[in-house]
Amino acid sequence: SVTANLGYTITCSVPCVSLAIASSSTIAPISYSWTNVTTSVTTTPSNGGYSVCIPGSYIASFKDGLGCTVSQTVNVMIDTTRIFPSAITNLPSNSFTLSCYNDTLLATAVSNPMLSANNYSWTVPPNLTTFTNQVLVNLSNITSSTTPTNYTVLATNPANGCVGRQRVQFYKDIFVPRYNAVFTPSAITCANSCVQLSPQLATGTSTIPITFTFTSPAPTFTNNIPGSTFCAPGTYTMDYTNSLNGCSSVTTCVVPLNVTFPSTVALSPVQIPCGQTTTIITAGTTTTSNTYTYSWTPPENGAMGSPNGYSTTVNAPGVYEVVITNTVNGCSTTNSILVTSGSLDVSMTPNPASGYSPLDVNFSNTTPFTSSSGTMTTTWNYGNGITVSTTSLANTYTGTATPYPGGSTQYQTAGTYTVFLMMTQNVGTVSCVGTATALVVVDLPSALTVPNVFTPNGDGVNDNFTLLTTNLSEITFTVFDRWGVKMYDVKSESGNVSWDGKNFGGKEVPVGTYFYILKAKGGDGKDYEDKGSISLYR
Repeated sequence: SVTANLGYTITCSVPCVSLAIASSSTIAPISYSWTNVTTSVTTTPSNGGYSVCIPGSYIASFKDGLGCTVSQTVNVMIDTTRIFPSAITNLPSNSFTLSCYNDTLLATAVSNPMLSANNYSWTVPPNLTTFTNQVLVNLSNITSSTTPTNYTVLATNPANGCVGRQRVQFYKDIFVPRYNAVFTPSAITCANSCVQLSPQLATGTSTIPITFTFTSPAPTFTNNIPGSTFCAPGTYTMDYTNSLNGCSSVTTCVVPLNVTFPSTVALSPVQIPCGQTTTIITAGTTTTSNTYTYSWTPPENGAMGSPNGYSTTVNAPGVYEVVITNTVNGCSTTNSILVTSGSLDVSMTPNPASGYSPLDVNFSNTTPFTSSSGTMTTTWNYGNGITVSTTSLANTYTGTATPYPGGSTQYQTAGTYTVFLMMTQNVGTVSCVGTATALVVVDLPSALTVPNVFTPNGDGVNDNFTLLTTNLSEITFTVFDRWGVKMYDVKSESGNVSWDGKNFGGKEVPVGTYFYILKAKGGDGKDYEDKGSISLYR
């Protein structure tokens, strides 16, 4: 008989089976042999035992000392059935791609229910082995979206110890197309107080749908609509997400503020020179730029040569305003300039400047010649109620050879007269005006009247002997009685002489006739000498 100590089947756990020959005969000498039917190779072990590691048919032979022989054929089988496990994940069937939506999955090794395994192990990159039927796969474990990261799972057949091997491939999808945050217009300006933000693919084209959110600088506002309007300068953040895999990215953009106004200086008044119809004015910006525009507004009745230029000619006095606009940002500044008419340097000379009424005075117009343009109006106001005005073409006058019109008048009464001369040169819409004044002093002529009687009786009527004088500069007056005795003597520089009928001792003189001697000089140079009598009554 032939026996096998571990059965007649070669397995993964029993790679060789040990066979033995047993017989009831003990007649020596005994011999054993094993012949491989396939190869015809015969082995003659001394004790009949034989180890078979190759499946097949073997002939076991026994021979005793009497030459009796017995043979038996033994079939050695092989069982290397392997269990090939598969991986079941928490993603839909056959999906082994991780993304930002599903960044972790649990892979579970299973085998054919008809041929179940009793032992599993996972080999995790790079060289970690875990002896369990489940392994947790994280997005961080996966290296590429195009090249798989390979996990290996092993399963053991409990019937024969054979191990099945299965490779499980994992991918990741974390791609987010690169976008920029763009805005129009290029800045917040005076003309555009807000900008519109939108996402823009950085390069190429993409059909991947994305969602995005714009966040403004503080105070924070958000919006997720293309062309969202924001009105604050500063740094904006755009968070955007690949709608297919849930992966996100972020980008920023800086919205600048450009509200620089054109800078100007205060403009000094400008004159239109006498005899000219125009002058030139400028807008007065501190810097000139080809991005500036100018819009001038004239005063009523004014006109300009270039209403949209930095400088322009103007033809009338008044305030001219200009709006200066920076076309880059729409910011505007207003400036103004006062245009005045030139003034004539008017002068005159009275001849004489003083005298005694009635006084004839001639006035020379000594105004220097300006130009021969337009008309010249000369107005004399003599201060005595007489005004004379003449208008002629300015080219009528040439200066010294043909001076501007003079004037003359007569002053009938004493007084101080202010003479006013105004000259106006009109050229187009421009009027040049100049004035001058002079004083004429008129005095009364000297006069002297001597009364011949007075009554110093205290009744308040004709109590004093008083000389009636006008404009005397000095006077000497002496009174004598009939015997030549001096009763009164006075010297005055104003002509004020008054005798109360008393002598030097303060006593009243008798009623009677008295005699006087008078010498005087008038302010006009006239000399007076007079002798006469005075009758005194009480």
